[in-house]
Amino acid sequence: MFENKTFWIKSFIKTVLHSYSQIMFSKDPVLAMLLICVTFFDWQLGISGLFGITIVYLFALAMRFSSAALQEGIYTYAPLMSCLAACSIYKLNFSMLLMLPLLAVATFLITIFFLRITDKYQLPVLSIPFLFSVWLFITSAENFGTLQLYPKEGYLTVILFIKHLTEILNKILVKFPFADFFLLFFRSLGAIFFQYNELAGVLIFIGIIYFSRIAAVLSVYGFTMGYVFYYFFQGDFTPLVYSYIGFNFILTSIAIGGFFLIPSRGSFIILLWCIPFAALLTASFHTIFSKIGLPLYSLPFNVATLLTIVMLQTRKSAKHIVLVAEQEYSPEQNHYKYFTDKARFVRHTHYRVFLPFWGKWFVSQGHNGKITHQDEWQYAWDFDLRDSFGSTCKMPGKKLEDYYCYDKPIASPGFGTVIEVVDGIPDNQIGEINTFQNWGNTIIIKHGEYLYSKLSHLRSGSIRVNKGDFVVPGQILATCGNSGRSPEPHLHFQLQATPYIGSKTLKYPISYYLNYNYDAPKLCSFDYPEENQWVGNIQRCNLLKEALNLPPGKTINILYQNKGRRIKEKWEVFTNPFNQLYIYCHSSNAIAYFVNDGLMFYFTDYVGKKNVALYHFYLAAYRVLMAYYPQITIQDRLLISDMFSTLVKNFHDLTAPFFHYCKGHYYLNYTYADNEHNPQKVTLKSICQAQIFNKTYEKKQYIIDFENGSVLRFISKDNEGICEYLWQE
Repeated sequence: MFENKTFWIKSFIKTVLHSYSQIMFSKDPVLAMLLICVTFFDWQLGISGLFGITIVYLFALAMRFSSAALQEGIYTYAPLMSCLAACSIYKLNFSMLLMLPLLAVATFLITIFFLRITDKYQLPVLSIPFLFSVWLFITSAENFGTLQLYPKEGYLTVILFIKHLTEILNKILVKFPFADFFLLFFRSLGAIFFQYNELAGVLIFIGIIYFSRIAAVLSVYGFTMGYVFYYFFQGDFTPLVYSYIGFNFILTSIAIGGFFLIPSRGSFIILLWCIPFAALLTASFHTIFSKIGLPLYSLPFNVATLLTIVMLQTRKSAKHIVLVAEQEYSPEQNHYKYFTDKARFVRHTHYRVFLPFWGKWFVSQGHNGKITHQDEWQYAWDFDLRDSFGSTCKMPGKKLEDYYCYDKPIASPGFGTVIEVVDGIPDNQIGEINTFQNWGNTIIIKHGEYLYSKLSHLRSGSIRVNKGDFVVPGQILATCGNSGRSPEPHLHFQLQATPYIGSKTLKYPISYYLNYNYDAPKLCSFDYPEENQWVGNIQRCNLLKEALNLPPGKTINILYQNKGRRIKEKWEVFTNPFNQLYIYCHSSNAIAYFVNDGLMFYFTDYVGKKNVALYHFYLAAYRVLMAYYPQITIQDRLLISDMFSTLVKNFHDLTAPFFHYCKGHYYLNYTYADNEHNPQKVTLKSICQAQIFNKTYEKKQYIIDFENGSVLRFISKDNEGICEYLWQE
């Protein structure tokens, strides 16, 4: 197990850092190191915290726990808090050193128990294991004579220099307006790590500002509301002043306002209820726990946060107050990722569904159509073909063969398995309707759990697939007919959640298609074709498909010149445990995450330096439709961090939950192809534009050349000049 010493040292260091930062809903190493320093204001607390983490780490490894899971800090932050709390009450003597491993491991076991329970209901464990273990320790410690109480002055730092700094800071703070408020705020922050002095709180607040501006605003916002609530109702400030349990307001505000909820006006508004509720819990629990001689600690924060999350999970819909689906451990990242993805993919879906035909077809009846698409069957489409005069047939229109869509091929709308086939129902002659076999000849395909497609009114005898066959997008299934309740040839198409012929419809978007009702085709992504629209599938370009096929293991060398120096970057494609693809730059450690769904190639995130080639390729090919349509402009929304400096972004973070004045836009055009139908050379031009209050802050232009199934090169042009990047596979 310990053959690779470097690996285990790094693993342990990461576990330690995340154990501290997790307490503040973060994984930031700088914040973690600052918090470690704060705990050493009282040397015995600092030692006990690191000692507790070490014991749990070794015990978990001995019990065959994954080192990767330990590195997250989920298992170790509660034992850390328990050890800090225990040594804030009792001296760190020899007996305490023997007791700490027992306490740390007990907290670890309690953590695992509660994680199994909370995971089942998709709830966070918060600091519940810490509360149970430290209460267990306090109630049992009275029976052991060798454990000695830590004197009250032990709460203050034993380092003389720090003590003097604290006194100086206190003298400065008392001169400010509302001095009592600020003193209580900073002492409450320090109390989170059992350091009851202003300097600890100030340093923690600086760390919070560094880690997250939104979290800093939330900490002040939450504490202010709790303080005002106590003041307005003439509450007893004794527990707030002497125990500094006002940190419950701070933790609740950060957790609800920016960690478990997407930071927004809605999350700030819900805190107007949540923080007063936490204040009521604080007052109530203080009365109860003071009678049984136990400290309150973070119990109000846990109860208020969990009840709020459960309430929000029970809603039918989430419009303005949205729970975080994929935790980024940063309020800013949670916010920007959500709103950028919302702008990029309004109705993004996991399963891709396409139009069930080739060429341009007319939507004769859309959702909630007046003829038959009503009530439970309202989310369906009818398609047919028409001439320039709007007629569905050529004269005289008395035979099925006169209708333009009759016997035209019908294709599979996606990957799936055929689970139902109905054939042999005769096609109606014009003027006749079969009301007894309503759907006529039909195919039902299962695309995923609770997602099926149904194609009806197919031509009798034209069905080419059988039950159990696996089909792919574009595969010919049958031809258009006039069977069932169909007065003239057309295709009925619907999505549904169950596999039956008469199932009610499901509102589910078409992934990508073209709308031809404009002067130039309009690209529609995850949208719903509307009645009277001419729509069609996108014809994929094989060159772009091959060039942007970046499977795991693929390596790419990028050659370019920067300030007269010839630079070579080696890129390699990997996939992480969540099956996310990313390009890794070996020389700079930069990472660009991307998705290739077969028709659209797009990046989702970039982490690393911005003076490297990978960053420019990330912007250049931010979103590429793998088809050649010179009339189409691909538009997208960039993340704030993609185009703006850290300073500008940090200022923007302060107001981001309420409004955005910084925006990043992406545009891509198809400028050249040697052959529009099957090109071997294609050139794309993209523009990335950053705006502040709708005025251009920065603009980057890119050209990407594709040739012979690969990227040939890409060129960047910005304020720093022009740079050519050569692509070698």
